[in-house]
Amino acid sequence: MTILTLGAHPSLEKTFAIPGFETGRAYRIREAVVTAGSKGFNFARGVRTMGGQAVVVTPLAGHTGHRVSELAAAEGLACAEVWVPGETRQVINLVNPETGENTELIENGPAIGPAEWGKILTCLEAYLPQARCVAVCGSLLPGTPVDALAQVMAAANRAGVPVVLDTYGPPLEPALPLKPALLKVNHREAGDLLGRDIRTPEDALQAAQDITRLGPAAVVISMAALGAGGVDAGGETFGWRAPAVKSLSAVGSGDAMLAGLVVKWLAGAPLREAVRWGVAAGAANTLVLGPGIFHRQDAARLYADIEAW
Repeated sequence: MTILTLGAHPSLEKTFAIPGFETGRAYRIREAVVTAGSKGFNFARGVRTMGGQAVVVTPLAGHTGHRVSELAAAEGLACAEVWVPGETRQVINLVNPETGENTELIENGPAIGPAEWGKILTCLEAYLPQARCVAVCGSLLPGTPVDALAQVMAAANRAGVPVVLDTYGPPLEPALPLKPALLKVNHREAGDLLGRDIRTPEDALQAAQDITRLGPAAVVISMAALGAGGVDAGGETFGWRAPAVKSLSAVGSGDAMLAGLVVKWLAGAPLREAVRWGVAAGAANTLVLGPGIFHRQDAARLYADIEAW
């Protein structure tokens, strides 16, 4: 069975390591990683690292879209491609390996209309009979209908396939009453949903409980270096501190976290333990240059050092 992934805003992602990076200067790039990028591909990459299988349903466009397709195939990432007009976006990550700081330059993807969205949804529906779950990762292309996520939820509910949401923005709220199995958001996105700041682990646990009243069966809130916590479908709260590591680049760590979480959860681990694995995978991602790229043995080593909030 496959984890069906909607990566609805893909990119060609270029990560450059530049020691001592500062604005206003010229640099020669000595180390670069070029990947099929953005959250859907980063998640699928992490799923494979953790021993799972994923298929990414993704809209691609133009010459850049063909390059993304080639990179995904070369890496062994399974894709169901929907070709749309325009040009797939590019994302540039500038990493200072001396400090672990990242500067991201993010283009917008091509705008689509109802017809293009209909093709994406139809493609997703064709894979539902073989899916163990659906993971919706990241933002949607400009022009996507505001009820697009609700349509995805409705299709998955009809097929009896649980949905994991890792997304944000106006399309999210209409989807929540359709009861996703899990909503994973960061503390800023959770704050946007509730209209308040979330700054501490205690804030996150209360916010997770409050968000379940909007519809999700379970909620996980990530807090960068503080770790992650949430509430499971039985109402039990939990949280884990991120292990102390010397970070090279945190880009893609949230996607690696979700991958570790989902793979272990679908394998039967209680959500609290699955999130502990997710925190370990997210920390492992910071040790390697490139989004969603990490080593499973690093995640296993870090898992042992993770403590509860």
